[in-house]
Amino acid sequence: MQRYLPLLLLLTLAACDDALDEQPLGDVLIANQGNFSDANGSITRYDPEAGTASTPVTGLGTVIQSLYVDGGTLYVASNTAGRVDVFDAATLQRTGQITGLVSPRYMVRVGTKLYVTNLYADAQTFSGGSVSVVDVGQRRVIKTIPVGNNPEGIVAVGSRLFVANHGFGSGSTVTIIDTATDKAVSTVPLGCEGPRTLLVDLEQDIWAVCTGRTLYDANFNVVGHTAGALRVLDGNSGLVQTRIAIDAPLGSEGPGQDATRDGRWLYVVQDARKVLRFNTTTNLQEGSFTVTGDPIGAIAHDGEVLYLGRVPGFTTAGAVTVHRTDGAEQRRFTAGVAPAYIAFARDAD
Repeated sequence: MQRYLPLLLLLTLAACDDALDEQPLGDVLIANQGNFSDANGSITRYDPEAGTASTPVTGLGTVIQSLYVDGGTLYVASNTAGRVDVFDAATLQRTGQITGLVSPRYMVRVGTKLYVTNLYADAQTFSGGSVSVVDVGQRRVIKTIPVGNNPEGIVAVGSRLFVANHGFGSGSTVTIIDTATDKAVSTVPLGCEGPRTLLVDLEQDIWAVCTGRTLYDANFNVVGHTAGALRVLDGNSGLVQTRIAIDAPLGSEGPGQDATRDGRWLYVVQDARKVLRFNTTTNLQEGSFTVTGDPIGAIAHDGEVLYLGRVPGFTTAGAVTVHRTDGAEQRRFTAGVAPAYIAFARDAD
């Protein structure tokens, strides 16, 4: 019997692979940021099996910053409206709203609470920053936690949150929050400018994408940029364990979705047209590719496929291009104005 065990194991693994291949891919959801003055953000839905796209969510009267899919629920950061809109992720029917936020940016759920970064604490001076704690069941803000200036990305590792204090490019820290007490417990200096996107790898380490800072003259004309960088933080101690220098600014157009991780691979947008690939096991760069045409406003990774939101401007419709992980474009479809965040609704069924 033992001589047949390898064959049985092989057949079992093949059957598992077939079963995985037969699983529905689920919809790809694209947050079209829209134009700030027009407040015309929308959501495009793409069916990768049928190859069809539509834009069923419009008229929200806001700029959309990001999406967060939690099982069958879709949370939409309606940035300029100061709220999070709640949708059924399968039907894209709105089921509620969470109000009382100040320029909501990014979200993560821990237990019964949804944590939302607010770009500033004072809507008049655009200064400060906070994280709103939302009771998921009641859909209301129950607490506000002060953090650094102009926070953006937020991730959870165990009972701790990590918040990127971007500071419109001048920030350089990450705030750590204890979710048991909902209090900030420490601030980690990164030694790089503009930490914006945070992602957790398979080892539960945190990758921080520092965009660099935009430089202006006395008349607020852009005269240059400082270089971006990556930092890898130990998920247990929160301390920086790896520093990766980049010779150009990092980040997407918009700004939107700067980076994505799937398995051991991390993809980061550089200067809105180049994609850098990193191995999160070795913490080393292992390749890159550059796209032509419109700048990248969003990047998301699904297996062997990369989705790139493409932003021709903020008054005309953009597109999403679908690529192999080596950068070769496979297909494209039309989206709304400024596609700046991409999420997957495979858990919605």
